[in-house]
Amino acid sequence: MNRAHGLDGLRGAAALAVVLVHAWMYSGKNDIGRNETLHDVISEGRVALMSFFVMSGFLVILPWVRAAIDGRPMPSTRRYLGKRAARILPAYWVALVGAYVLLQGTNHRREAELGDLPYFALFGQNYFDHTRALLNPPTWSLAVEVSFYALIPVFGWIIIQAVRRGGRKAALAVAAVLMAGGIAFNYAAAVGEWPRTTTTTLPAFLPVFACGIAAAALTYGRTLGRPWRVVLLTAGTALVIWNGWWHHDGTALLGDVLLDFPAGIGFAFIVVALVERAPKVLTAGPLRWIGIVSYGFYLWHMPVLYGLRLYDQWPEEPWRAYLYVVVLSLALATLSWFGVERWVASEGRAKSTSRTRRRLDPQPSRSTA
Repeated sequence: MNRAHGLDGLRGAAALAVVLVHAWMYSGKNDIGRNETLHDVISEGRVALMSFFVMSGFLVILPWVRAAIDGRPMPSTRRYLGKRAARILPAYWVALVGAYVLLQGTNHRREAELGDLPYFALFGQNYFDHTRALLNPPTWSLAVEVSFYALIPVFGWIIIQAVRRGGRKAALAVAAVLMAGGIAFNYAAAVGEWPRTTTTTLPAFLPVFACGIAAAALTYGRTLGRPWRVVLLTAGTALVIWNGWWHHDGTALLGDVLLDFPAGIGFAFIVVALVERAPKVLTAGPLRWIGIVSYGFYLWHMPVLYGLRLYDQWPEEPWRAYLYVVVLSLALATLSWFGVERWVASEGRAKSTSRTRRRLDPQPSRSTA
């Protein structure tokens, strides 16, 4: 249980940081007398997004790493894709409709046309200028994650073949190739001045996802002692902080090529440390709950922010504005969890159980009464 609790806590902390960045963009960032140090710290909270990419790489690839190292059969691609779709799509579509209805007819700069909704529904908004950054801008990262999920069976198959031929280290080599490929893509994009419709795609962030893959391949089936956990947690936190400091005032070409790769390495260290045992601050109930419902929290916080501003309920004080967004978004996230996400998951389990029973008893006996 500590494993799940620690990662839930990390999700909760990262979600709060991302929401703080977005609330600050519409409040404290524009204050004439703002504290510049505080502004830099909050603005670089954006790097918390990388923790979600790393955790995705770590958790989603684990069944394939387990199969490779333990010699088990390869996970079912059909079952995997079905579970991913059930986890991602329904809640996303509900939030998408909510954002559209909220902005429709307001002339808001994020408003989208009805005919463009299919682009958003199929996670294509990043690839077209006329849909990029509309409706619910933070979902650009979800479009990147979904493309990563779609390729997991391919990456997983490659890892299984590599490990069966060259052992655990071969899986690290696969992760290293993905990192190198993503860095090469970013170099070409920076030198060629490629548009945002190209650079807000999976190849640009593949090095960060690969950090999670490497962490899974390196640590599965192994136990770390407390000294190693402390070292990894300390080193990982230092790397994340350094990444923010490095980016806060410009990084030239190197930053355009590496992006937040150093933070990705740092979060990989942190995830490995938390898998073993998490600090109490991350296993506290409220933070864990935000982590559990973090998907809905992520989906709804920007529509909440827009709604407060559209209906003149946006507080002037930055911290009060942040509190409003957190509370309202958490309420909607809780509704999403119980009303959509958990319900869809329970329906999926019920159907799976029913199919299993039919396979075991394909011709049930007829009543003779």
